[in-house]
Amino acid sequence: LVLDICVYMTAVWTIAKRLVPPTNDEASMPGYFTTSQQQRTWLVLTALCQPAIVLIDHGHFQYNTVSLGLALWSFHYMTLEDSRTTSFYGPVIGSVLFSLALNFKQMELYHAPAVFAYLLGRCFRHGSERRTTGVQTTIKFFSLGVAVMCTFALL
Repeated sequence: LVLDICVYMTAVWTIAKRLVPPTNDEASMPGYFTTSQQQRTWLVLTALCQPAIVLIDHGHFQYNTVSLGLALWSFHYMTLEDSRTTSFYGPVIGSVLFSLALNFKQMELYHAPAVFAYLLGRCFRHGSERRTTGVQTTIKFFSLGVAVMCTFALL
């Protein structure tokens, strides 16, 4: 239950905040429950009260939510883009978190092909130009490989 709160629930809340951005109503009406806050709350409640998680995960002590939480955190970091910099730290942190999720439960192998394809695509993008040179692509690809290998080696 503690891991559910620390990993899964925080990941769900963070993803919900990204999917439902705040509106102007939140700043102008403090103390009121605005439309975006309602949408965010329903999104979080839907994810947390999903029957398969409640019945199977908690009923049979499967600990799938820890793996799903790590995967959600990895997706969050992988998809972060800062238009001001060309930093590649987000995908590297995301690949470490996904490796942790994969090591925790092999159930994450279902997501692995999509994660690989997305990260490979990110290696070929460069800021707003969306193109990189061969050297930059190679450096990004090897940085992901080193991050994944170090994560697996440490575990």
